[in-house]
Amino acid sequence: MLKQWLSESTVSNLDKFISEFESAKPFNYICIDNFLNENKFLELKKACVIQEFYVEDHDLYHFFRTIDYKNSKVPIIVEFREFLKSSEFRTFFEKLVSMGLDSKKMDLHSLRLENGDYLLCHDDDVQDRAIAFILNLSEFEEIDGGKLELFESENGKPTKICKSIVPKANRFNMFKVTPGKSFHQIEEVMSEKQRNSISGWYYKND
Repeated sequence: MLKQWLSESTVSNLDKFISEFESAKPFNYICIDNFLNENKFLELKKACVIQEFYVEDHDLYHFFRTIDYKNSKVPIIVEFREFLKSSEFRTFFEKLVSMGLDSKKMDLHSLRLENGDYLLCHDDDVQDRAIAFILNLSEFEEIDGGKLELFESENGKPTKICKSIVPKANRFNMFKVTPGKSFHQIEEVMSEKQRNSISGWYYKND
């Protein structure tokens, strides 16, 4: 199943990814390009961008999102969710992040940010989240904004941005949710492009 969904480079470079994840600063994260098999990625992207979105509007953020995909009837989305929850992928992923994950609980949805949309700094420490992940569906340039930005922290508070990651199609970002440390944000989108992604969380294994 791994090779049906993941690209050959993703499957073959697990040891490299483990080392990068463990040594990453300012907290454990990794950015993997060409994450999925190209055909699966294109099929998934085509389905995700036409789902029904609703507005999320708050002091901390403004963007569009779908409901959780646990009840989706779209075949490729159902397949992708089942893949992410499969024992084969979870084993692969647990090796990568060096921790056990809940085999049953996982969140998955799509996000869309348009011109002026943003998500301000936060650490994702909610309800035993263990790993946050984002699969980018859109191809952005530096000038378009919408970068995933990681913060250094001190005494449990964010201090300054130390890493900015441009959204690229089939680029997979994920990080360990660490209370008072895993501070990140999505920079305001500054072009007419849509920043589409499919994202979610794995949870701690009790």
